[in-house]
Amino acid sequence: MKPLKPWQMTTAGRFPGRPAGWRTPSMAASPVTRRNGRLSMTPYSMLAIERYNQDVSQGVGPRVRRTAAGRSVRWLGAAMSLAAAFDLYALDGRALSSSPLRYPLLALAAAVLVALWMRRQRRHRAAIAEALRTGEQRLNLALVGSGDGLWDWNLVTGEIYRLRIAEMLGYHPSELPDDHSLRDQLIHPEDRDEVERRMAAAIAGRASYVAEYRMRARDGRWRWIHDQGNVVTRDDEGRPLRIAGTCRDVTERKTVEQELRLWATVFESSAEAVVVSDPRDRIVAINPAFSRMTGYAREEVLERPTSILHSQRHDPNFYRQLRQTLLDTGRWQGEVWQHRKNGDDFLAWVNVNAVRDEHDRITHYVLVAIDITQRKLDEERLRILANYDTLTELPNRSQFQERLAEALARMEAKGGELALIFADLDRFKQINDSLGHAIGDRLLQVVAQRLRGAVRRADLVARLGGDEFTVVMENAGGRERIRQVAERILGAFARPVHLEGHEIPVTTSIGISVYPRDGTTVEVLLKHADTAMYQAKSLGRNQLQFFTAEMSARAIERLSYETNLRRAEERGELELRYQPTLDLASDAVSGVEALLRWRHPERGLLAPKDFLEVAEDAGLIVPIGAWVLRTACAQAAAWQRRGLTPLEVAVNLSASQLRFENLADTVASALDRAGLAPELLLLELTESVVMEADSAAQSIARLYALKDLGVRLAIDDFGTGYSSLSYLKRLPIDTLKIDRSFVRDLLVSPQDAAIVEAIIAMARSLGLRVVAEGVETREQLDVLRRAGCHEVQGYYFSRPRPASEIPALVAGDAAGEETEPPARRTGSGG
Repeated sequence: MKPLKPWQMTTAGRFPGRPAGWRTPSMAASPVTRRNGRLSMTPYSMLAIERYNQDVSQGVGPRVRRTAAGRSVRWLGAAMSLAAAFDLYALDGRALSSSPLRYPLLALAAAVLVALWMRRQRRHRAAIAEALRTGEQRLNLALVGSGDGLWDWNLVTGEIYRLRIAEMLGYHPSELPDDHSLRDQLIHPEDRDEVERRMAAAIAGRASYVAEYRMRARDGRWRWIHDQGNVVTRDDEGRPLRIAGTCRDVTERKTVEQELRLWATVFESSAEAVVVSDPRDRIVAINPAFSRMTGYAREEVLERPTSILHSQRHDPNFYRQLRQTLLDTGRWQGEVWQHRKNGDDFLAWVNVNAVRDEHDRITHYVLVAIDITQRKLDEERLRILANYDTLTELPNRSQFQERLAEALARMEAKGGELALIFADLDRFKQINDSLGHAIGDRLLQVVAQRLRGAVRRADLVARLGGDEFTVVMENAGGRERIRQVAERILGAFARPVHLEGHEIPVTTSIGISVYPRDGTTVEVLLKHADTAMYQAKSLGRNQLQFFTAEMSARAIERLSYETNLRRAEERGELELRYQPTLDLASDAVSGVEALLRWRHPERGLLAPKDFLEVAEDAGLIVPIGAWVLRTACAQAAAWQRRGLTPLEVAVNLSASQLRFENLADTVASALDRAGLAPELLLLELTESVVMEADSAAQSIARLYALKDLGVRLAIDDFGTGYSSLSYLKRLPIDTLKIDRSFVRDLLVSPQDAAIVEAIIAMARSLGLRVVAEGVETREQLDVLRRAGCHEVQGYYFSRPRPASEIPALVAGDAAGEETEPPARRTGSGG
């Protein structure tokens, strides 16, 4: 065959010794060409090498291991195959087929080819290494950017490769072990079993591995970790060889989730109604409290406008202003009437706040509402309780003082007189106690109505407490006009009140002070009106008195009197005098009556009539009466210890003492402390005390309680009170004491003599002892002795004496006629 020229090889399109169908490349077919003074492989040579590789891969050539050396042998074989298949040509076109340099040149060409390939392989490996480094850097950067850590667990060797996990927890990588022991060191003890269970399930192929648990960071705090992975390598039998995954610090997410759960719980369990709406005022969420408050279920209000809650009590302008305030400030709060599903309105305290996104755009409104309807009702009731008397619905003392101060300010600004009328019911305490508190309360209501009807509509009528009422008259119109109003009040009270079958006479005492003459302040005017009222009572009640300066002096004196009386017991100023009682059958002293005296620091020794009224008004009767009981019992026991014949000691009880529920206990205590036999104590009560102290049934019950103690009971001043024989037979009494007024006129008044004889006869027929009081002459004594009187008491025999004189009197040393005039006994003494 004639050798082909290079250009002929290019144009012929066929290669000698190549299989049919192979096309030539579009350039010279020399396996090695020189370009720019350098040798390079032609496309044809590359094809030849590829063909050799295919032959080897198909088993045509020798099998060579796929290593770098093996690849070199394959390339060399390819070069030799190329030499066997083609002729070589010199640059001048001469065929070298028969040249002795043919095979050395072929070897050189093969060596060049191998060198070129090896250089290419080095560059390829360098590129791969660079790509690996770049990929690792990018992976590392991605992990840093995402905050994730990577782990790869070799299940065969137990080694674990970790990337960025140590840094996530604040450790240096060298501080953490590269095996599974990290679990026991850092994972929270409460989470280890669950992590182990999930990992075992993933390795067994039952599920992907996903777990959230706590790990201890280097600073000692627990961090929440979200961990996930899968088995990535298995052997031919499906056994897992490697499992890999990523983990992430989700502490912040967990904290947010916990807070969300907390707020969700608060939202659901809050007692306050919560409504969330969008910027269009459409409801998007409510809590159960909202449903309870309004009656709307969740599905009934979602996507509906908040206007379904609007009440007709507010006009549309109110809601427009509310909306504008929300837009301007992002918040609004205040009282709003809301509308329930059933049509009722309720008052709510509403707090609305706008919720904004990161661009300061409003995304939602949150409305929190509290139903304050009941609270408002309670506040109104409290206001009424604080300012009005619940019984009469009149302003109370607090409201009266406030409104009087306002009235005084008006009078000061424009001039004019103001009158303060102070009205106090007469003997209301006796009425209240005898007929019961229920009737007493109804009586006060009637009085309040009458009082309002007696004055102008503009006048202030108030109840200060108890049975005290006031009227404030602005622009009073002078003294005469004030007097007319006060007299009209007296007339309104004059008509009896009929309640539950009782006809109750009602009168009042009125005191009046006038601004600015009698004072310019609330306190002064009230004090002066009260002083004038007490003056009206002292003058006989059921009348009116204007305040005068002289009354103020008397009021000051009375206050001083009361102050001294309160301290009289602790100062040792209270004393007892004892008036003997003579037994007419034996002409011997059978007992004594204890009579109270007060040794005033300035006025000397005072009888009860001089201070008992003050004591009654000051509420001192009960404690003073208890002192009298203790002292009298102790003195009677002391006389006995000195060898004196046992004497009966009589002590007077007042209505206030009989009203006292613990009276029997007080008496028992006095007897016990003194060591006195109960039968030696005689308790004296007037008929009026028994009837006025309380209801008759309660009075009688208390008398029986005293009788059960073993003491004796006497009706004092018999004949001057009710003298009801029907009551007398019901009372557990032992003695009747004839009042001194009958004894005084015994010799000159046949009627009094007849009354005395009748009382004595009746008492004897009832088995009662009779004692006549106020015996001052021998003649009176003789008449009483002939009438059958048991005992006498009076100045004819003895005046009240100090305890130290009684033993001598009992012995007969001081008996005889007394010249000192008798003192009328009042209350706890005589």
